[in-house]
Amino acid sequence: MANLNRYPFASALCERTHQSQVTAEVTIMSKKTIGEATSFIEELLALMEDMYWETNSVDIKDQCFNVIRLLQNEMTELTKISVQDHHYEYEVIVCKPGQMKASIDELEDILAGEVLRQRTREHLVPLLETAKVVFA
Repeated sequence: MANLNRYPFASALCERTHQSQVTAEVTIMSKKTIGEATSFIEELLALMEDMYWETNSVDIKDQCFNVIRLLQNEMTELTKISVQDHHYEYEVIVCKPGQMKASIDELEDILAGEVLRQRTREHLVPLLETAKVVFA
């Protein structure tokens, strides 16, 4: 059985049953601390890597790679921040405004017609929605 705690942010979002609860969660998650953002990006990276290896589509692999590179660059910069500063509010460091959101939107468009493993889709959809708000 899969490790249920592998994607804690996605698991918390998947448990929501009403759209208003998901919207409230996304709003709350948009104001992350640097420490929370680091954990969120790590989880999103892990899920994007899983999706990269699960898909056969070159278009999805290409767009996944683009998003993975942006996330890895952001993580590289976040690791340079002192642990003592992880309580400050998170702001995107390496991406231009809207660049990450545009990449995620493009990935979502490509994924719309694709068949993904159910577990991957259940974790991916809420994380991508949250990511669009966090990286806006």
